[in-house]
Amino acid sequence: MLGAAGTVQGFDTFWAAAATVITGVADPACYAHHRLGDPRRLAAMLTTSGWSVHDIHPMISQRRCDADELWRWLWGSLPLLRTDGTFLEGCDRAEGEQQVRAAFFDRAELFRDGDTFTICSLAHLLIASAAETHHHTEQGNPG
Repeated sequence: MLGAAGTVQGFDTFWAAAATVITGVADPACYAHHRLGDPRRLAAMLTTSGWSVHDIHPMISQRRCDADELWRWLWGSLPLLRTDGTFLEGCDRAEGEQQVRAAFFDRAELFRDGDTFTICSLAHLLIASAAETHHHTEQGNPG
């Protein structure tokens, strides 16, 4: 599962940049992508759902890519959520692309290494199994 807002550099930087240039676009913490980023909340939810959680391991991934690949990945895969809960789509989204791109790459300079960018993300590897259920039958009951 992805980490909490503030721990997934590419996504957080993209959404924060969009929020600074497009009126009414939500901050990174509002996106569903981060809703299971707290390992305690994730474990509690799974336990309540009948899973036995054995362990949760934090993992840091790195993605290294050039500017064009980085932009295609983020712009092509991430939604832009408005603060009213709707998504920016179609022409409205396309109109803001160049402004969001410029704001993103201003912020992404922190991740630049020469001609490439190294983006780090926190995720959690969950190790769990379905919890056992016990069915008892009375002795002598043929059923």
